[in-house]
Amino acid sequence: MGKLATVIAAPIKGALGTEINVGDTVMVVTTGYSHRVSVKKGKYVGYIESSGYYYKQRARIEVEGVRSFQVKPDGTEFNWSKDYDPKTWQEVKDTLVRKTEPCVYKSTLNFNRIAAIKESDYAIVEQVGKLV
Repeated sequence: MGKLATVIAAPIKGALGTEINVGDTVMVVTTGYSHRVSVKKGKYVGYIESSGYYYKQRARIEVEGVRSFQVKPDGTEFNWSKDYDPKTWQEVKDTLVRKTEPCVYKSTLNFNRIAAIKESDYAIVEQVGKLV
């Protein structure tokens, strides 16, 4: 495993040319599987120095979300890589209970993927996030 990059807590210029300070609320645009686009509200934490060809600095973002998982009857979390066995799955699956809990997702993005937003823009970001 590689070493973790050090997060530098300093302001940056975002996608719209506005200055983004540490702790500011930002609109985050990400792509995922099959180029799926996602728009969410997040918090700027700082940036990291990278060795990328085009982007030498990338923003570190924290986005609040919800984590879903399954719990065994003894109260421990079901771990798919350790607890799953195809021979006993039919009996085990009915004993599992699905639970959710709030969590914070950390992401590293290029500067052109974030933009500072005001509190009055929060609702717009939520609506755009539901459309894409």
